[in-house]
Amino acid sequence: MKQAVIIIAFVFCNMFCRAQVTNELTTLLSLSIEKHISSKEQLVKEGVLIRGYLDKIVFLKDNFPSDYSFVSIDGYKISFFDESKYRKSELRKGIRTFRVSSVVLNDNVLKIAIVDGTFSKRKRDIIVTGNESSIYQYIYRCDKKRWEAL
Repeated sequence: MKQAVIIIAFVFCNMFCRAQVTNELTTLLSLSIEKHISSKEQLVKEGVLIRGYLDKIVFLKDNFPSDYSFVSIDGYKISFFDESKYRKSELRKGIRTFRVSSVVLNDNVLKIAIVDGTFSKRKRDIIVTGNESSIYQYIYRCDKKRWEAL
């Protein structure tokens, strides 16, 4: 009986402690995506990008944690690319996509690169292009025990 109480207490404490820990990589990815979208939004306002550039914000699943889910950002609907949602003609023409091309940790600096590009499919050939890349950097401050943008 005593062992059962100890095991139940251990499991409860383990579950409680893990539920309180936030995944900082997920938070930093979301922050980078938010910054990227707001920078593109500014370019649309300035007339550099076409008005419909942010109508569909679709990310390729590359370099994301497997349990990552998007949060709504300023009314934009963000989703992962799903080939079944597009007609063949749309895939041949190309779908505007965003992609996290790399997540690199060097010492206490984390760099997240987001690339604008297109995804197209012709017969069995898949073509992923990258047009423009933005790099978002964060530094871990040991004295504050948190990540800060550079």
